[in-house]
Amino acid sequence: MRLQLSRQMTLTGLVGILVLLAFTSLYFSTRTEVHTFDALSYTRDVETKPFGQLYHPHHLLYGPLGRLTFELAKNLGYEGRADQPVQFVNALAGASGVVLLWLFGRRFTGKNWQPLGVAVLVGMCYAYWLYAAEVEVYTLAAMFITLALWILTRLEEHPREVIFLALATAGAAMFHQTNLMFAAPVGLFLLMDTQLRKFLLLYGLVLAGAVALPYLAVGWNSGFRDFDAYYHWLTDYAQTDQWGGNLNFDTLDALRAGLRNTVSPENDTLVVLFYALAGTGLLTALRTQKKNWLVFGFSWLILYGGFFWWWEPWNIEFWIVLLPLWAMWMLAGNRAIISLAAGLLAIFLFRAHYTPLREAADAQKDYYQQITQTLAPQLRQTDLVVTRGNILDLYLPFYANHPPSFVVSLREISLGGGNKLDTLMNRITPAYHYGRLIFIDQMVLDEPMNEQRNPFGLTAEDITTFKERFPIQKNVTYNGSTVFYSIGKRTAPDENSWSFENELQGWAAFGLDNARFENGGWCFTGGGDPWIESPEVQVNAANYPRIQIDLEIQSPAKEGQVFWMQQGEGLSEDRSLRFPLTTGRKTYTLELTGQNGWEGTIVFLRLDPIPENLDVTACVYSIQLMDEFRKN
Repeated sequence: MRLQLSRQMTLTGLVGILVLLAFTSLYFSTRTEVHTFDALSYTRDVETKPFGQLYHPHHLLYGPLGRLTFELAKNLGYEGRADQPVQFVNALAGASGVVLLWLFGRRFTGKNWQPLGVAVLVGMCYAYWLYAAEVEVYTLAAMFITLALWILTRLEEHPREVIFLALATAGAAMFHQTNLMFAAPVGLFLLMDTQLRKFLLLYGLVLAGAVALPYLAVGWNSGFRDFDAYYHWLTDYAQTDQWGGNLNFDTLDALRAGLRNTVSPENDTLVVLFYALAGTGLLTALRTQKKNWLVFGFSWLILYGGFFWWWEPWNIEFWIVLLPLWAMWMLAGNRAIISLAAGLLAIFLFRAHYTPLREAADAQKDYYQQITQTLAPQLRQTDLVVTRGNILDLYLPFYANHPPSFVVSLREISLGGGNKLDTLMNRITPAYHYGRLIFIDQMVLDEPMNEQRNPFGLTAEDITTFKERFPIQKNVTYNGSTVFYSIGKRTAPDENSWSFENELQGWAAFGLDNARFENGGWCFTGGGDPWIESPEVQVNAANYPRIQIDLEIQSPAKEGQVFWMQQGEGLSEDRSLRFPLTTGRKTYTLELTGQNGWEGTIVFLRLDPIPENLDVTACVYSIQLMDEFRKN
């Protein structure tokens, strides 16, 4: 008997390891390269933020876990971005959840192999699989919920394991704050059992300590010293008016879509069969199951279902945490036919989801990644990009390495309040006057604000005003369509003439004040060390013996200066030419032939129109390299 039991335990362990490895491999091999908005936020935070700023109150431990995972991966020789190490942790958590669900089912039903089909079925559900292959918190939280279920089945024999039950509940809350709600059905479970109710207080104390102490420690370390500061930190994220208010019959379609797509957005028949198995098991449970398990299940459903219906009923990521509940009700029937049907259904879900998830994970098929990569070669670090307020807000910093401070999101402007157009103008106008290119997502100017397609957009009147204010042109195309407009445009590298009537044509200004376009030129007043520098040029110095500068100085100034350089050189006084300035407007023609370094291919020009720290107004109208046939 002992030998048979030992062999069974060994076999169970081996199968558990194989299931763990199989699901980890499945999830990680189908990991997505097309990340959600939140996933990119997490990844950038893990890569860039100080460790102490990684604690988000809504999922306190996810950021720190990601950083530790990323650092471990780098120490092992990994050289990529932070997303893949975190995706591996999620894949492992998803696989662990499947194994834990099987272990729960073994104790819940008293059957060794029958629950395995149900556990595998949950692992094949679309939302569970998707988020086990992504940088998100939901699979980790679900793993802790499933761990808590397994511990619940052990309490009758080991009641003091209520301590571990509290820690599992706390773990779920550490990865998604809403899982504190799970304490309510667990509390009811303990309260309804005459042998376990005396451990309810212990459960509550351990849970309170396991949740409160980390939050208090993080808050204290973040400088919060009073209740209002703590409360604001804990709840501010949930008080942005973006969530909630959906608990009504008008959102029934959204609720159905959320529950459907959690199981399978590909096949309605599979969805119906999934919930039919749960319903069939529940009907049997109503006759045979202990009341504490029934109350536990129904309170779990009512509390979570009601909250997420109110919060975002269409969002599949939230409904993941109810998948273990549906599995529990399938198992509650304790019928082999249900488990067999679950196993067969899992096979069909695998076939339905494998190819779509693989294809959806392919960056080459992601429209927004493709237009980001199309734009990237044209971007300088100081160019502004105006987005409609969607995934581009994060794609640009993540995939194009563009500084987040130079991405202007209509979403962020909208959430900041105030007049949207005025705020946008205040960001764009200085950049425009200083020669930065401004790239604008085509939908910002092509489609007025629309609740579904363009919820943070400008009004039609604002778009008209915007177009009248700036010289806008089509710039970046993808598959034959304009995807980005621009204010300003860099000239081609072989260009030799630039006019500054209403844009700097790729030249960029630094170290000056009050830049503006007026009277057919580009003007400024004073500054610490004013200069403008060219875009990339590729000109043969031998073909251009002179440079002509149309410049106006409105007060006396001593001299200006022109710099040039070849590839690999730096700026140097040796490769420059000073010229005396005259008050008023004048065209200066400077001889470059014979000057040090004016040879070969010139790749860069710079003009210092006035000396340093001189409070005078200057206007530059044009700059032209003169070929040997043009004397004036």
